[in-house]
Amino acid sequence: MPPRREHIAPNRNHEGAVMADQKNEGRVPTMPPKKKKGRGKRVLIIVLLLICVCSLGAAGIILFGYQQGEQSYEEVQTHFEVPDDPAVVMDASTPESPGAKLVDWSALRAINPDIVGWLYVPNTPINYPVMQGDDNDYYLHHDFYGSEGIVATYGSIYLAAENSPDFSDKNNVLFGHHLNNGTMFAAIAEYGDPAVFNDRRTSYLLTPQGNYQLRSFAVLHIASDDPIGQLTFEDDQAYVDYLQNKIDRSEVPATDIPAPTEMDKTFVFSTCDNLFTNGRWALCNYVEKFVPTTAAGEGMPEEAVDAAQTAESGEAPAVE
Repeated sequence: MPPRREHIAPNRNHEGAVMADQKNEGRVPTMPPKKKKGRGKRVLIIVLLLICVCSLGAAGIILFGYQQGEQSYEEVQTHFEVPDDPAVVMDASTPESPGAKLVDWSALRAINPDIVGWLYVPNTPINYPVMQGDDNDYYLHHDFYGSEGIVATYGSIYLAAENSPDFSDKNNVLFGHHLNNGTMFAAIAEYGDPAVFNDRRTSYLLTPQGNYQLRSFAVLHIASDDPIGQLTFEDDQAYVDYLQNKIDRSEVPATDIPAPTEMDKTFVFSTCDNLFTNGRWALCNYVEKFVPTTAAGEGMPEEAVDAAQTAESGEAPAVE
């Protein structure tokens, strides 16, 4: 008998693999689809471009406001003759004296009757009219011409509304913006440097009633709620304590200053520090010299004229 053949079952897996290999011969293998990574990058680029455009627009608005403010105050400053020698400011005993003629009060009052003085600090950009409004907000946002908004970015240097307009109070507080281009009261923030403080201690406040020569005795970097602008005092000792407190807290120790008991009148120049802490810089000054202008001209309060004449004559004021 012929030999018996054994039946071997076909390997289906093997055959399937062979057939698959035969079908795939000559074909280019395909790659899995790529994820769309470029869309996120495009969105990020668009966002960054929008931020750049907005930043440039904001910078342009600020620059425009600065240009308008600079132009406005350059016009105002034509009514003040900067003396070659600052000492000329104190030659102001009569309306015809050189120091009394530095400011054209009639022209300035015709533009804005709210003007009460002119502040001039040699070797700094501070050379501005001093205004006073009915509150402490108006001249923060309005310039000398009464303009507001973008064209009035500078605002004004102004005397606290609670102070007397003739500077007859013991403590007189002036406010001004700290602008990034160095104008208005920005220079006050530089007084924290001892070299600057000692080099620029003298300032001048010119008024229709007479001219003040001021000398700084303290500079403070304080919180916004610090009572630096205290205007009223219970008695003379309370005022002396206030002054001693400022001397003790000064960022720069001042030399050659009188005792607080000898300071009869003081002026504080206050501005923000432009930091996230929202603090303030305050420069404290005492009156080193005052020269009243006798019969200082039209618009001078009668009581101020009497006070100026009394001060010039050296007579004690009458007590009613």
